Amino acid sequence: MRNLFARLRRFAAGHGRIPGAILLIGLLILQNPSMLGFQNADLTLIEALRVRYFDLLQRALLRTETNHPVLIVDVDDKSIEEVGQWPWPRNKIAKMVDILTRAKVPAIGFDMVFSEPDRTSPDAFADNLTDATPDLTGLLNALPDNDLIFAESLKRSRVALGEAGDNIGGQITQPAAPFGWKGRSFVPYLYNFPGILPALPVLRDAAAGRGIFSLPPENDGVVRRVPAAVRIGGNQPYPSLAIDLLRVATGTKSPIVLESDYAGIAAVIVAGVRIPTDRNGQIWIRYGPHDPERFISAADLLAGRADLNRVAGRLILIGSSALALQDVHSTPLGYKMPGTEIMAQLIETVIKQTTLQRPYIAIGIEAAVVAVAGILLIVLVPSLGARWTIAVPVLVATAMTGSSWYLFSHNNYLLDATYPTAATLALYLVLVYFGQVAEERRRKAVSRNFAQYLSPVVVERLAKDPNPPKLGGEQRDMTVVFVDIAGFTTLSERFKGDPEGLTHLINRFLTTMSESVLEQEGTIDKYIGDAMMAFWNAPVDLPDHAARGCAAALAMVDGLNRLNAELAAESQPIKGSGAPAAGGVAPAVTRIEQLESDAHSGIAQAQYQLAKAYRDGAGVKQSVEMALRWLRAAADQGDARAQRNLGLRYVRGNGVPQDDREALFWLSLAQLHLDTVADDRAAVQYRLSSPDVEAVQARVAAWKPAPIGSRAIRMEMGIGLNTGLCLAGNLGSKFRFNYSVMGDPVNLASRLEAQTRTYGVDVIVSESTRDAAPDYAFLELDLIAVKGKTEAVRIFALLGTGADAQTEQFRQLTETHARFLTAYRAQRWGEARELLRACRPRWDGLGELYDLYARRITMFEDNPPGTDWNGVYVAHSK
Repeated sequence: MRNLFARLRRFAAGHGRIPGAILLIGLLILQNPSMLGFQNADLTLIEALRVRYFDLLQRALLRTETNHPVLIVDVDDKSIEEVGQWPWPRNKIAKMVDILTRAKVPAIGFDMVFSEPDRTSPDAFADNLTDATPDLTGLLNALPDNDLIFAESLKRSRVALGEAGDNIGGQITQPAAPFGWKGRSFVPYLYNFPGILPALPVLRDAAAGRGIFSLPPENDGVVRRVPAAVRIGGNQPYPSLAIDLLRVATGTKSPIVLESDYAGIAAVIVAGVRIPTDRNGQIWIRYGPHDPERFISAADLLAGRADLNRVAGRLILIGSSALALQDVHSTPLGYKMPGTEIMAQLIETVIKQTTLQRPYIAIGIEAAVVAVAGILLIVLVPSLGARWTIAVPVLVATAMTGSSWYLFSHNNYLLDATYPTAATLALYLVLVYFGQVAEERRRKAVSRNFAQYLSPVVVERLAKDPNPPKLGGEQRDMTVVFVDIAGFTTLSERFKGDPEGLTHLINRFLTTMSESVLEQEGTIDKYIGDAMMAFWNAPVDLPDHAARGCAAALAMVDGLNRLNAELAAESQPIKGSGAPAAGGVAPAVTRIEQLESDAHSGIAQAQYQLAKAYRDGAGVKQSVEMALRWLRAAADQGDARAQRNLGLRYVRGNGVPQDDREALFWLSLAQLHLDTVADDRAAVQYRLSSPDVEAVQARVAAWKPAPIGSRAIRMEMGIGLNTGLCLAGNLGSKFRFNYSVMGDPVNLASRLEAQTRTYGVDVIVSESTRDAAPDYAFLELDLIAVKGKTEAVRIFALLGTGADAQTEQFRQLTETHARFLTAYRAQRWGEARELLRACRPRWDGLGELYDLYARRITMFEDNPPGTDWNGVYVAHSK
């Protein structure tokens, strides 16, 4: 169960699922704010998007009407020009009512309000005459009042008078018909007018009905819905003109019923006919196009020019389309219509039962689509990615658009396709965004992880490159470096029972070397056990790649010195170093004291250096006995240089008895790591019998480094640098490849690194590298044909920076050394030996080099190389 919960937590947290779920809940609430108890809430932006989509459906699927059940007697511009300025005398309006009543119209509705007495009535006219005689005034007062004439006309017909909602004040009056309701209270939902501007009492009492023709504004001013009823003064329900006209036309005495449910008002019931509304009691109009056949000019009606056969059996609305009266409104069809025509279209849709419906179930369907699609996206996007899951919002958009189109055209249903589509797309984009963020985070994590294996430059390029890497490469002039630990086999023997300790030590070494490469913007190619290969000028262009390689090599030397100092400090304190001086500062430690301490700690390199110091009397009293003691200690631990030195001593009987068997033993051990002893070993072996040689070989095979009681370590390394034209790119197979370099310059760099043990220097570079970075302190070592190559190359030791190259000490060294090489290659052995002695004290760290040349000179004095010798040394091992 615990594992199940853990898997569920990981699933929920993956690639933005939790933010996606939160967004989905928010989208559902925004879609239906009534979920939180907001009765009339509808976000403006969401509603605007929704109704504009409904407008699009209206324009695309216009309602067609050929037999208009509602006609409009229009006080148009023609009528005003012919009859006179509006308002007309009420007796003329009464005449229109009488004409229509005689034409047997079911009911007449006035889309206008008669709130003031007629100023053209005879008595009103008489009151306004200042010079009238009493006889004239009496005569005028005796004439019938126009409002009374109009009232009598209303009593003879079925007329619903129009009244206007007043947002400033107005009166609160009772409607002509009673109201009832089914379900919950209608009060919170109906649009509220503080009061109304009513018709004259005499007219109100005469008319069969009254209704509000005012249209509550929508946010964009487009008339899409007309209230079936409104509130007056907060609680009093009042019918709209269209609804009361229908009630009057049916002659019903039943109340107008408002039906409500948990979502709001659902319908208005008139004469038993249920008319669907929205939750605020508004009727959605399904518009047809503007049709002049729907209009009869009021002037034609009054003049007898109208065809009264047209009006028989039809509801009549009397209103105005005259521009001066400004009773025009925007419609979803994209053009304006007179308010009376909008009312007529509303009544037409009610009679034909084509009113648009947006039942609450439609909102439920939309919410269900958002919920289902959202859950699918939350589950699938993190798993399948953006490419396949885009089908979900596309499917929602297609299905909702098709469904809404079909339901509108066949069932007059309003189903919103915009919000489910927009919500699904928004959720998809958010999930894709979080997926991208997670992918970037994963990519960065992969980059961090792979940076431990590959060059960060390569990792960054692979991360940014949208195209998958391919096999292949390009030729570039590059500088390649190889770095390797000297005497690694011996070092491994010391950690035979502690592989983790050896791994930790190698990691510290390679970390130090890698930092030096990366600081110079190099690319780490690979780690090969205790070795490292790196290069410059790929994939990033670095014109000074040779100089950068040299700077990195010198930084590696400094880094190894720091690492050795750390290793020495981690082993044990310096023996005999004395107590700290006053203030806690330890006295300075001389080189000999440090060597003594390291030698007693078991560091073979220190033992070998101390043996040389006793041999030469450098810093200590010269002592053959002490020299042999420390030389043997280093040889017993596996130091190849000490083994070679000890073997040569047995060859010559120098400080020890001459013994070819002992010499062959030590030289054989040394040859495992040093190529330079091959000739000496072969000469000794030639002098021995086969049984003696076999016995020595068995002893070599059984030899193991002497155990030591301390883990004190001092590491040494070799660095080879070469510059040349290489192939750089993705190399390998179709199954796996690596960004690497190959070519003859790479092989030579590897061979140069191996020769550092032969010449006793830390860094060897080729002539091409020296030429590409001439400012550094280089010292020519030799002309050498490395193994696998017949052509000799000139090699150099990298001894320091450009500042070192400018010193007087280095200048004297290079001058004397050049003279020595000239004498050596000219086979002037005596002169060469003297110059060799002059070179030794001029630079620290070149003792091994000059020891090597001293042995060569001795060998060549005994066995001259011949007149055709060109000074080239041929290496027999890598």
